Amino acid sequence: MVEATTAGGVSDGRWSGVTRSWDVAGLGFVRLDESEYRETGGSITLVKEWLNSEVNGHPATLKTMRSDDGATLVSISWVTESTDFRLDLQPVHVDAVEANQQTLLKLARSLGG
Repeated sequence: MVEATTAGGVSDGRWSGVTRSWDVAGLGFVRLDESEYRETGGSITLVKEWLNSEVNGHPATLKTMRSDDGATLVSISWVTESTDFRLDLQPVHVDAVEANQQTLLKLARSLGG
């Protein structure tokens, strides 16, 4: 693990979110953002047209973005009854779009939730 930081708001002395990051050999830089949106009284609205995947039965959005200079970000986000998740990958092999997406999806599904 490279870093773990608190995020979101504080409720009953607890932070509602956490961000963790790892540098995974052969894969790239991975960051997981979790937010307990119910803890702070929040709600989530999903846009049906953006949903193109699923994580453990929860609708998800999986996408790959690339800047003009080639910087690549693979991202999957999903929401459970209480938690909003976003898992990002800055891949080592930027041209392996499908493989990077499938690896990130497998990682997301292994997290549970």
